[in-house]
Amino acid sequence: MLLKYGNHAQRAQHLPGIARGEVRWCQGYSEPNAGSDLANLQLKAERDGDEFVLNGQKIWTSHAHLSDWIYCLARTDPNAPKKQMGISVILADLDTPGITVRRIDLISGYSPFCETFFDNVRVPVANLVGKENEGWTIAKAILGHERSSIGRSIARQPGSAQREVVARARKHLGVVEGAIPDPLLRDEVAALGMREEAFHLTLARIQQGAESGTPGPEGSITKIVGTELKQKRFELGMKVAGVQGLGWEGPGFDDDDLEYTRDWLRSRASTIEGGSSEIQKNIVSKRVLGLPEGGK
Repeated sequence: MLLKYGNHAQRAQHLPGIARGEVRWCQGYSEPNAGSDLANLQLKAERDGDEFVLNGQKIWTSHAHLSDWIYCLARTDPNAPKKQMGISVILADLDTPGITVRRIDLISGYSPFCETFFDNVRVPVANLVGKENEGWTIAKAILGHERSSIGRSIARQPGSAQREVVARARKHLGVVEGAIPDPLLRDEVAALGMREEAFHLTLARIQQGAESGTPGPEGSITKIVGTELKQKRFELGMKVAGVQGLGWEGPGFDDDDLEYTRDWLRSRASTIEGGSSEIQKNIVSKRVLGLPEGGK
């Protein structure tokens, strides 16, 4: 975002620390009433001389409790004719007075998620990225990178999902070598492996197209398929574990199985975060397949 839309001063200030891994950033997009409908955001940024005054709330701000800075979508023109208009991208130091970060607990027992509150937070106008009221284009570009990176990060190495499930089957079914005896389970594992291979081939094709610039709407394909593959991998892993996959704490369960249970629970969020699968399918329908509204 900063390379393409930031000015010289912003790039000079922030890019060296980002490249060296010295500064951690979080994303201020979603709000309690602006999740999948991101354009409904209400965080206000009112101009006061050389500063913006921010008031409102962000939610699901991953790792905000560990971060140094946040890049926010804020409404700088509440009277814009369309809700996608009047939105700007503003950078804020999380140590700025008036910013409060609170953790959100998840069913997995671990959560990177937070809610972030802005109470008369004063941010220099110099922290505006791009032009005022034209942040929606920047926001979409960032999401293109995010969704394609989510798919790539979930993909891991080709064949790894299939190998993981087979290893758990051998562990819990007592099959030291040879074929898994259950033919239906073998079929599910084989289908997972084939989908995983097709996914990696698609990733390679999309990556080649993205090397010349910002990832296109095809990134939504990787988000949909990658997160579904992740969930299927954990579901199969839990299935072969049987009752050993039901542990939460206490004796009778080894550390690997307890961790797997928590990872399985955490995987349920994958098809929601970063834009739900329903939203991604709409994007693929309209912007990749070129279908009219409603997909007919």
